[in-house]
Parts: sequence; structure tokens; C-alpha cells
Amino acid sequence: MARKTKEEAEQTRQGILDAATEVFWAKGVNRTTLSDIASAAGVTRGAIYWHFAGKDEIFNAMCNRIAPQFEPSYQRMLDSARLNAAASLWRHCLESFSIITRHDDVAKVLGIIYLRCEYVDETGSLQADSRSWISEQHRRTLAMLECAAAQGQLQAGVTAQQAALSLQALRRGLVQLWLAAPDIMPLDAQAATLLSPLFCGIFRDRSWIAEAHAGGGLTL
Repeated sequence: MARKTKEEAEQTRQGILDAATEVFWAKGVNRTTLSDIASAAGVTRGAIYWHFAGKDEIFNAMCNRIAPQFEPSYQRMLDSARLNAAASLWRHCLESFSIITRHDDVAKVLGIIYLRCEYVDETGSLQADSRSWISEQHRRTLAMLECAAAQGQLQAGVTAQQAALSLQALRRGLVQLWLAAPDIMPLDAQAATLLSPLFCGIFRDRSWIAEAHAGGGLTL
């Protein structure tokens, strides 16, 4: 009986997160209330407080639900980086875009983060969490580019820090543009073409394309 109760509680928790995702997307995070989420989930406010301390915690849990979908690609990148960091990074970037465009739940959560959340005083904790997430993405990207630098793959005069910031800005910008206007920027079809100029500017040669293709990644 205890096992069933635990399973039911988890189902309720996931149902609250599902409902919150839909309401956040429809109304925006700032204008969404706990009552809105409770109504959409078919539960009471008390049930929400049983699982979450408040809206910020719901938002964070919603974001954390999509993170595991990127981890297999990230681990593959780490495992292959010692052979060719540039090719591993190229493949991971394209795989990440593929995950975003092929999984509606991932795209919707990213859309909420980028397009439906105003970072003002009342959402200060969300802003702090966003900075933390951005910092973690930068740390991972920088580590790969430092590995590429150690392998002698960076162009003369290009530092790992410069390359990491440029790549992070481009990736985020492409996702935001696709979310806002998918008809203008079909990310799934254009990702390799749009990433290639930056990779050519960062890395000394184009071996990252051939090796990524040989390993099963997308190519131009």
C-alpha cells in the first residue's frame, strides 16, 4: 500500500509540473499564479504546497526535467574528446539542436525560459537560477575548448574563453530565433550550415567535420 501511495504522489507531482508547463507557456511565468496551476492540474493549492515550496520551485523542477535528455550526448562528447575535441564538440552541438527540435517538451520548456519569463525583482531567484545554468553551460563549453587548445586545434590568436563565449552566444541565439520564428529559421535543417562559419573561425582546419561525420554526426 505504501508503494502505491508513493507512486500516486509522484504522479500528482508530475501532473503539477505538466500543468505548470502549459500555463507558463500560455500566460507567462510572471502572470501565472499557484491557483492557475492548481486549476489546470485538477488539484488544490494545498496539494501543490505538499510537493513544492512555491512557484519558483515548480519552475526549477520543470527545467530540471529536461536536463537528462541532453546528458547522453554530453557524455559521448566527453568520452570522445581526448581523440578530437573539436569533432566531439561539433557533434554534441548538432545533437543538442536535434533534441530540441524533435522533443516538444524540451522545446516548450526552453521557450518558457527564453520567451515567457521576465527577470524582474519578483523573480529574482529565477534570475539567479538562470545565471547558474548559463554558468554551467559555459563551464562545460570552456572545458571542451581548453581541451581543443591543448590538442593544437584553435586558430592562432583565438583563446578558449573567446571561443566558448562566441559558441554559447550563437547556440542560444539560434534556439531563441527558432522558438520565436520557426518558419524563418528551421533549426533542424540549418543547424550545420549556421554553426559551420563559427567553427571554421575557431578551429585551424576542417577535420572536425569529417571525423564527426565518420562517428555518426551530421555534416555539411
